[in-house]
Amino acid sequence: MRPCVSVLLPVHRAADYIGAALRSLWCQTLPDFECMVIANDSDAATLAVIRQLHDPRLRLIQFDKANLVHALNAGLDAARADILVRMDADDICRPDRLAKQLRHLQSNPHISVSATRVQFQAEDGQSPGFARYVEWQNSLLSADQIYSNRFVESPVAHPSVALRTAALKDLGGYRSGPFPEDYDLWLRLLEQGHRIEKLPESLLIWRDHPRRLSRSDPRIRAEAFHRLKVPYLLRALPPAVRELRRPLYVWGAGRVSRRFAPLLEDASVGLRIAAFLDVDPRKIGRRLYERPVYSFEKLRMNNGDQVTKPFVLSYVPGAYARNLICEYLAELGWQANVDYLLCA
Repeated sequence: MRPCVSVLLPVHRAADYIGAALRSLWCQTLPDFECMVIANDSDAATLAVIRQLHDPRLRLIQFDKANLVHALNAGLDAARADILVRMDADDICRPDRLAKQLRHLQSNPHISVSATRVQFQAEDGQSPGFARYVEWQNSLLSADQIYSNRFVESPVAHPSVALRTAALKDLGGYRSGPFPEDYDLWLRLLEQGHRIEKLPESLLIWRDHPRRLSRSDPRIRAEAFHRLKVPYLLRALPPAVRELRRPLYVWGAGRVSRRFAPLLEDASVGLRIAAFLDVDPRKIGRRLYERPVYSFEKLRMNNGDQVTKPFVLSYVPGAYARNLICEYLAELGWQANVDYLLCA
């Protein structure tokens, strides 16, 4: 008989953490699941902890050496359930996590991914930037919120998701490349029309520590995220913008736009930035990459039809600034995904 849920848990060398992760699974209120631990070049100490905590629901898959994507896809191939739950070796599930996410997907056949809020726990107290990210992604609950913020940053925490196994297999599983495999998956799912929702409860303790992969992996750096976004962003733009018939404005003449907006004009992308917008009087009236920097109020004067008015890409970081920009554009009658996209 097939289990209701397959938990996919890759582990490298995490003897200090894997025990707590597994114990949190054995305490789940939903008993009918399998836990596939993909031991990827794991050391003896890690394997010893896994074997000490053996449970009939545990399936151990071992690799001598494989990258994370290979390990994830091996788990996907071995999964027997229709619902796949992700978890990392250094995280802890709340006892009712599996039951609530299974119920969420069963009750909402129109969604493909159920995520949850996460409780952030920094072991060394040195992660203020990551804490702000967690606060932001915890604020995105509805499918529309997640979709509209898909180009800002990864809108859900990968270890918090439960997703339909068929949806992931239909996309060919996880992809390898110089980019974060989870963010790539969300962009592919959303582009194909799949919906992602997030439960308002924190059902996962997301632990941060000095050995965490995202602290050292070059695939997780800001430039990798922005390069990954560009082809998806290009396809999300209205045809008139892609065909250079509708002007493209970048909101923000600061550090982020100076660093990443030029990716839009790469020869393989083919976009052309007509102008930059800003609120800083010291920047307004100057030029950036040979393009004028206008006051954001210029949008009031260019609020015409869908061909003549600019399409705006906002590269202004920070939740407070993003909210102000969205409020201003809503006041003009502009719509997210139709007249503008948030990109930072």
